[in-house]
Amino acid sequence: IPSVTYSPSMLLGDHARLCRAVGVLRSLHVSGRAFVAGNFDSFQTIAHYMSCNISHQYEVPELLQQHYPATVDAIRASVGERHLVPCHNDLVPENFLEAAAEPGSSALPHLYLIDWEYSGLNDFWWDLASLSCELDFGREQDAMLLGLYFERPPTALEQTRLLQFKVLVDFTWSAWSCFMHGSKNCSQDHWSYGLRRLARAVENTSRPEFLAQ
Repeated sequence: IPSVTYSPSMLLGDHARLCRAVGVLRSLHVSGRAFVAGNFDSFQTIAHYMSCNISHQYEVPELLQQHYPATVDAIRASVGERHLVPCHNDLVPENFLEAAAEPGSSALPHLYLIDWEYSGLNDFWWDLASLSCELDFGREQDAMLLGLYFERPPTALEQTRLLQFKVLVDFTWSAWSCFMHGSKNCSQDHWSYGLRRLARAVENTSRPEFLAQ
């Protein structure tokens, strides 16, 4: 299928495309879709990677050790009861493919979401947080993202919840990066990648709304 692969710059520079991407997520989350793989649990995933790092004696940054499990447990306590829905769980912009427009057609081209390796039931906040992290959104952009998703201005609690899951997402992929680095996966500089995500996560924990109720 002739298509255009989205990139961070495309979503950052084209509000209409960002709206469509958020709409695809919203449709997925209410779809009731079942996954063969089952669940992708936000809290169990980081626990899994940290356990692997410990059992293999892989290096873990001291900063991550300072925040895991205490900060993650604080997020879990703040979230409370969870409602799991179908999620993609790997929301890099490059997983959105926009089909080429039909010649002479005024209809919007179809938008595909690909690479379902991590898909499963999860908190819908994980997908929103993942997209926000990939686009390196700040406070005002997060409020805009939530407004697109809920189709109304977000509440203070919703902004806090998104921030908490952004921290969880960054901590998780930082722990994953330690595992990839320790297992000598040389496809990219996983160590530096993980440190960047870790630094952003820690910075976000210092925001006053991080554990606000």
